[in-house]
Amino acid sequence: MALGAGSTLMSQVIVDLPKKEQYGARMAKIIAIGGGGFTTLTSSGLDDFLLSHLNGTARRIGYVGTASDDDPARLRHFNELIAPRVSHASVFPSDTGADDARQWAASHDMIYVGGGDAARMLARWRQTGFNAVLADAYRNGAILAGVSAGAVCWFEHALVRGASGAMEPISGLGLLKGSMCAHFNVDADRRPAFLNGIGSRLLPSGLGIDDGVAVVFRDGVPPAAWSAKLGCWAYGVSIDAEGSLSSVALPAFV
Repeated sequence: MALGAGSTLMSQVIVDLPKKEQYGARMAKIIAIGGGGFTTLTSSGLDDFLLSHLNGTARRIGYVGTASDDDPARLRHFNELIAPRVSHASVFPSDTGADDARQWAASHDMIYVGGGDAARMLARWRQTGFNAVLADAYRNGAILAGVSAGAVCWFEHALVRGASGAMEPISGLGLLKGSMCAHFNVDADRRPAFLNGIGSRLLPSGLGIDDGVAVVFRDGVPPAAWSAKLGCWAYGVSIDAEGSLSSVALPAFV
């Protein structure tokens, strides 16, 4: 198994956004964070980076806490650390019906999804139709963002820690091609499990994102990383036709 930069790697693991209409001066955008930020009171630079993508008067942000069962501490952090910095902020009511959910999503320029249990969150969304609401919001110009479970959910596939404690593959919303593993630099079993998953073709090529790191996906632009922590980054992992596994650091966001 060879791990290193390869000339064809980025073309293999680039996650292309479906072509969408531009919304104002913004391109279609998804921001995936490996770990940290206001919900866990770590790597606060991520909050500054996140909010820098809300320009002009388009500064309305909504928080979705499904993955943590609307953990009160995380909701408090959102209201104390994010809400005062934007023109409008609200929390998605978990018992909202489909029509009201669509109206809620349409009233925000950015929808941020917090971390927690990704599999349970996605099952809940599919049960209530909120997955389609999020996809429509994105197509209508909203920036989709999130951390941990709120980052892996945008991909076709993800590697997450299951109820048994083991790392398990799940299916995401499919707005981004390929797979993702969050907290790539944290638990000792995450990186090897992701590499093994792609090496065995259980998972498609994808991205491992460290804590403290955000990856920005813009329509027609290769994904790029920004880090709030020294030594932390995001990596594209792929396997070629001969079965050789490769990993390369993403380019920096500018």
